[in-house]
Amino acid sequence: MAYKAELGNGQFLFVHNQGAQTLVTLSHQSAGQQQSQTASFETGAWSSPPALYCTATGVILKITAATGDRLIQLQGQQLQSLSTVPALPEHDRVMMQEAADSSIPSLSFLPPLQMGDMAMQMNPMRMQMGDMAMQMPSNPASAEQRFCPQCGNALQPDDRFCPQCGHGLRS
Repeated sequence: MAYKAELGNGQFLFVHNQGAQTLVTLSHQSAGQQQSQTASFETGAWSSPPALYCTATGVILKITAATGDRLIQLQGQQLQSLSTVPALPEHDRVMMQEAADSSIPSLSFLPPLQMGDMAMQMNPMRMQMGDMAMQMPSNPASAEQRFCPQCGNALQPDDRFCPQCGHGLRS
């Protein structure tokens, strides 16, 4: 189940339920630029569609599940779970539309950077200038595979945050 809402000024909110997890993606689009961030919250399976409210302090997302209601506040680019329940009048409710899972933005890698005889690419990181080349890790077979403890997504050795759910990773 996935829903989306336009928040104005090129900002969009995407909410997706995957089993016990709710993925919240905040996307900002402007001319020639797109940014998005995703956070994962343990909510349980939804028992009704999510509700979105505009308040004086930001936008509040209400997730209703069998385990109870979960409130997530969006202030600017910040996503956080609320511990206290503010009053949510119906007249402040923002309409959310059902969305196909494929419409949820995902992270994509930039094409290799090319400047003259210098080339640079990520994943794996590789840089070449003329005859000189550097790649990290220098021996990809020696790199130990890691997985996100939050969602199980495969990680790259230098990831500080999971590209799937945004969970912070320790070194």
